Amino acid sequence: MTALFADIKGSTELMEELDPEEARAIIDPALKIMVEAVRRYEGYVVQSTGDGIFALFGAPGRPMRITRSELCTLHCASRMR
Repeated sequence: MTALFADIKGSTELMEELDPEEARAIIDPALKIMVEAVRRYEGYVVQSTGDGIFALFGAPGRPMRITRSELCTLHCASRMR
């Protein structure tokens, strides 16, 4: 089983500079990209935090290759550029 922790770099500073609605308008689409990527690569989102996620790949009974979590990470990074 592989665990993935991902969050948005600099989000704390972003939240301090913007009002909550403006910050959510930026962070929510990024979280959506992360969640969609985890599902695309057959992972499971265990927890969503304010600016990130905790996901698992290779749950018991499901064969997994370590590259699924790596592909998910690369997919998120490329979509957020």
